[in-house]
Order: sequence, then C-alpha cells, then structure tokens
Amino acid sequence: MSDYPILAALGITVGTGCFLAILVPLLIVQYWRYGRLSATRLLGTAAVSVYLCSLIAFTLFPLPTVAEACGLRTGPILQAIPFGFVADIAEEAAKTSLPGALTGFVTLQVVLNVVLFVPFGILARGMTHRGVAFTTAAGFGLSLLVEATQYSGVWGLYPCGFRVADVDDLMTNTAGALIGALLAPLGVGWIRLAAALRTAAPPAV
Repeated sequence: MSDYPILAALGITVGTGCFLAILVPLLIVQYWRYGRLSATRLLGTAAVSVYLCSLIAFTLFPLPTVAEACGLRTGPILQAIPFGFVADIAEEAAKTSLPGALTGFVTLQVVLNVVLFVPFGILARGMTHRGVAFTTAAGFGLSLLVEATQYSGVWGLYPCGFRVADVDDLMTNTAGALIGALLAPLGVGWIRLAAALRTAAPPAV
C-alpha cells in the first residue's frame, strides 16, 4: 500500500514520456488519414498511454529479486477457486469483526482490482466507440494477459510464478472493465470518432 503513490507517479511519468515519444508520428498519421488534427483523440491517446504504463507499474512493480520472489519455491502459483476472496473476508471477520474485515486489506484489494480496470473500460469504449460487450471482452483479455504474465514468472524472467495468478483478479478486473464501458458515454463522449474525422469537410486553408 505504501508503494502506491510511487507506482502512480511512475506510471504517469513513463506514460507521459511514451506519449511524447510517439507524438510526432501521431500527428503525421492524423494529417495523412484525416487531413486535420483532432485534439480530443490526441488527448485520449495520451490518457491510454498513461493508463497502460500505470497498469504495468501496479501489476509488476516493484520488481523483487529472484530470492525475494521465489525463495525455495519453483513453478507457478494459481488460485483457481472463483470467489475465493469471500472465504478470506470471512476468515478475517472471524479474527477481527465484520466491519473490520469489510475495511481490511482483502476487501480493499478486491475493490482496487475493480477500480483498476474502470479507466480501461472508459478509454477503450471512448476511443473505439465499440459496444459494451466488446469492451468488456477486451478488458477480460487484458486481465488474462496480466495474470498469464504473473503465472509465467514474467514469461520466464523468474523461475517461479511472479505473484499469484488469481481467477478472482480476472473476474474483478473484468467487472471493472464492464463498469467503465457502461460509464464511458458519460465521461468520454467528447472524443471524436475516427469515422467522423474521415467524413468531415477538409479544413479551410
């Protein structure tokens, strides 16, 4: 929890840097395809860049050493029981109290897993203008990629599973993408459609 502000700053800084690095090619592509610039699509692209870098920061960083990550263990770790967090919350409630469990780390982790993918649903639907089902499926795919990265030890970088690949994370991340997709018309309707740019009259010289 204490690392969250640092990770957020890392995601914003690196994401902004990545956007600036591709800004000139973006400008060229926009002029080539649409004959004009779209400030709203550029802003949307910047938000996507910052979000994806922040997602990487929160799901993979800080990177531990092999000894810290694995100890004497080898191989991946998978939590494959759906709604396993319910049992964890009940166990915490038995040790403390129900209010304490509902405000404890396990519950907070579930909430954060949902919140983490709400921006994805908003941005994905806002930038592509595809439907709720497509956006939710895309969120599921991105979450699956994250869990596979953790399950595979960052694709072989570690000889053990990097963190726990958790089916509950997959479920809660997808729920967050669904919520974001439903909220998208309220938050990013200002992002101009690519089709609208293609059919718009050319700007005056």
